[in-house]
Amino acid sequence: MLRRLPRVIRQLRVRHGDRPPFRVVDEKDLEDLLRSLLPLHFDDIRPECRTPRYAADTRTDFLLAVERTAITVKLARPRILEQFAEDVAYYRRERKCGMLVVFVYDPEASLRELCVPQATGTEDGEEPEVRCVVGS
Repeated sequence: MLRRLPRVIRQLRVRHGDRPPFRVVDEKDLEDLLRSLLPLHFDDIRPECRTPRYAADTRTDFLLAVERTAITVKLARPRILEQFAEDVAYYRRERKCGMLVVFVYDPEASLRELCVPQATGTEDGEEPEVRCVVGS
């Protein structure tokens, strides 16, 4: 589903008549879109509101309770690896899930040169397992 999210975003730009297009300009837009799509596939979705050091305001991640998976979303920006590390540390400290999925929306394909981890295994059984999905 996350790999197809950029297609959904492109489709929402085209609207009937003179309605304004839905545009993703920040992480809040991504959160809103994901909040609306997750119930199509999952029943028990719990918002996890937190304010990481890298953010000026509260961010909402989504905990899929039955699957023991947390999903966080990001726009491709400078210092994304630092954000990634802080998110992983938070979920390892809080022990709220067995897997953390980080979705990075990269419409400009700016991460080609940057090595964003696609997956990191657990160290000594440490949870959560971390996966990164980049969509452009």
